[in-house]
Amino acid sequence: MIKQLYIGLGSNLGNRLDYLQTATGLLAESLGTLKLSSVYETAPVGYVNQNSFLNMAVSAETDLDISRIHAVTRQIEYILGRQRVVKWGPRIIDIDILLIGSLIYKSDDLEIPHPEMLKRRFVLEPLCEIDDSIPVPPDMRPVKDYLVSVMDQELKVFVSKESRNTKLLYPL
Repeated sequence: MIKQLYIGLGSNLGNRLDYLQTATGLLAESLGTLKLSSVYETAPVGYVNQNSFLNMAVSAETDLDISRIHAVTRQIEYILGRQRVVKWGPRIIDIDILLIGSLIYKSDDLEIPHPEMLKRRFVLEPLCEIDDSIPVPPDMRPVKDYLVSVMDQELKVFVSKESRNTKLLYPL
């Protein structure tokens, strides 16, 4: 069965834009055509003594099951050199599964919808850019309804969706 998948990506070490570009390319190899948001620059959350992040969201239609999607995202993090040292600490790449259709899922190492997504403008803004009517389980309200409560969080466009004629991030 085909499901709509939404993924958030972030990077705050090294050439952040290169890491996002490589990660989106690898996701496209596994998932097919992606819809991409703009890239946003944001301050870190949680562990704040670190560089600012570049964040974005992507969506894809997929028939992969949750365990395969999770394996794909973890493998890409591994390929790019992600190390899990400090919770919410600096990272080369962070790939979070945000939503998979109307799925509600919880295991020891994965929760869908992503448990922090509704608290973070750097997640909600890119999702709204892709489609502001994305239904968020369990109540299936559109994602735009949640954005209002986090608009006080600072966020700035780093690479706009409209400037994708550059091959820097979107080599399509």
